[in-house]
Amino acid sequence: MEIKIMPSIHLITEVPGPKSQALAARREAATPRGAAKVSAIGVERAEGAVVT
Repeated sequence: MEIKIMPSIHLITEVPGPKSQALAARREAATPRGAAKVSAIGVERAEGAVVT
């Protein structure tokens, strides 16, 4: 059996990054307080993504 390892990147910014922080601030201003949020990161595009 062949095992393929997906390539990944080493992220050098803090999580959430600057774009995700801006998106979170915008969402916070537009969302009622009672609404739940799943995560503090925003994703512009994803393909074969690995989030750990």
